[in-house]
Amino acid sequence: MVFCCLASFIYLLGVIGTIRLGYELYKILIEVYPISKIDVKAVYNKGGSYAVITGSTNGIGLSYMKYLASQGFNLVCIARSETLLN
Repeated sequence: MVFCCLASFIYLLGVIGTIRLGYELYKILIEVYPISKIDVKAVYNKGGSYAVITGSTNGIGLSYMKYLASQGFNLVCIARSETLLN
């Protein structure tokens, strides 16, 4: 019984440590590569560039589709159903 509790406690510490490490890496990446400061049109849209967007009928995919369309990208939209794309 004691071994089982000790193993569970060590496992829990490992999970907490992994989550904390992931969060610290996320904070570093956000500081180094801030998404809001990237000029997508200047960096990626070099004369008729294409963007492939999955899940483009709702949520984040729809937002990306609208944003990239406003920046002048040619879009390839992918969704689960054709009726939602229309």
